[in-house]
Amino acid sequence: GGGGGGLPAAPGAGTPWVEALAGACLLNVLMGTLYLFSHLAAPLSVALGAGRGPVSACFSLATTTFTLTSSLGMIRFADAPLGRLAGAALLLGGAGLVGAGASGSLLGLQLCFGVLFGMANGIGHGTAIRIGASDLFTGRKGTATGVLMAARAGGPIVLGPLAHVAVQRFGPLAVLQSLGASFFLALPLVVGLLRVSGLDGIQGGRSPGGPAPGASGAASDWTRLRARSGRVARVGACLGLGSVCGLMTFGHAASIVADRGGSEALVASCVALMAATNFCGRLAGGVLIDRLSSRQALTAFPLFAAAGMALGLACPASPAAAVGMLLGVMLTFGLITPGIAVALSRQVGADLFARAYGVIFLAWGLAGLTAPWLAGLLFDLSGGYDTALLLGLASAATAAAVGWTVPPDPPAGTTAPDDSAQ
Repeated sequence: GGGGGGLPAAPGAGTPWVEALAGACLLNVLMGTLYLFSHLAAPLSVALGAGRGPVSACFSLATTTFTLTSSLGMIRFADAPLGRLAGAALLLGGAGLVGAGASGSLLGLQLCFGVLFGMANGIGHGTAIRIGASDLFTGRKGTATGVLMAARAGGPIVLGPLAHVAVQRFGPLAVLQSLGASFFLALPLVVGLLRVSGLDGIQGGRSPGGPAPGASGAASDWTRLRARSGRVARVGACLGLGSVCGLMTFGHAASIVADRGGSEALVASCVALMAATNFCGRLAGGVLIDRLSSRQALTAFPLFAAAGMALGLACPASPAAAVGMLLGVMLTFGLITPGIAVALSRQVGADLFARAYGVIFLAWGLAGLTAPWLAGLLFDLSGGYDTALLLGLASAATAAAVGWTVPPDPPAGTTAPDDSAQ
């Protein structure tokens, strides 16, 4: 069983996939404003009279809340209509940003940005992932998911310079309120586009032959997921292990390049180059997963990060090699974002996808909590980044090895067999 071979079939005639993609992209661009916080941290510290540490902790809180909400939300609300979830994400996100700006206090920033906006991001991320995996994009689920995830990564790239200028002119609190207002303005457009596309009423991507939503349907879902636990565990391991390098270097990229003798200009530009590579990787990953089997994709994608880490270890005195290493890592990070989602959908079926993705996304959260901290700890213990890079290389290589064990994809239109059948 494979995911591709030749060009994927286009969506069926008359299918309003353009409206669905436009609405979901707008949702994801807005949710990506979470990563504009780097433009806000220092000005917020001054405006609130608080230290940089406590202010930055609000972003960490938002990231943690995002991860937990995305994971637990997809498990708990796997049958909720997608249009309603998109509307809830925009309402909660708008309220969180406006509240954070209006409160003028560190506590308000913690509660409104760290908790409410973090929750909105989790709901929005889960909703977009499920839209990309819906049967509306049959034959192009990878491409759709890649575009949606690229929209989330591209938002900060496009809006970053504007946010930087706006903060200098109007202050960080006013910028937060303006961003929140944009969520409210976009809400009717996003919900309207999803309604026109027919996604407003789709419940979790559940296939017509699947069990009906409700308590009995949920119990049946978990029973069938347990029968496919080996498939879920393999894809989840690929996600967690394959994300380690990217999550590790996000927090240490500038320091790694500086440690390798990079110029001030190279240090300043490396994060932007990583963001651009991540964006391109998400687009490429979506296109490639439509043409590759899950096994092929999940084996190949982590190898770019492994090669990057190997380059960084082989050339410890080269700033150019350090940047090349970071770009290889970011390419993997972008490729696996849509690749994992589509591979999981194939391995468990569209009707079980939401709950299964909620389970494996915890692996991403665990990697996000431990990898940056562990890299810093290893630097303190060893006085350099080589030990952390060795750990990253081992994680990426292990992810590729696990990817090679992923069972063949079932033929299109059929149900994935139980693991006992493998």
